[in-house]
Amino acid sequence: MQLLQKFLAPEEPKNEEFKGLIFDSIYDRYRGVVAYVRVYEGSLKKGK
Repeated sequence: MQLLQKFLAPEEPKNEEFKGLIFDSIYDRYRGVVAYVRVYEGSLKKGK
């Protein structure tokens, strides 16, 4: 029980502007790598 008391819970990230997950990716012969993304918070912009 003493071992469990030494470890703290992980902290939440300080920057909460974007939260997302790349859940799958494939390689397309004509388009290159295609990533499927789930955005939870924030937004993505082309080129950034």
